[in-house]
Amino acid sequence: MVNGKQRVRSYSVRKYGYECAWRLAIAERQRHDGEPVPDTVPERPDWLVAVAATEGLTL
Repeated sequence: MVNGKQRVRSYSVRKYGYECAWRLAIAERQRHDGEPVPDTVPERPDWLVAVAATEGLTL
């Protein structure tokens, strides 16, 4: 919390790519709750693949 408000972190798939953004987000979550996290990146969701295709992004 920062100044009484919950701090929100997000990582751009456009900037970092899918795998790196997922790893950064998982590391942030791990710092806060200490829960175990998967070792492998989950498959890309269909909606993300569709958006990447329409916008010419490389995931």
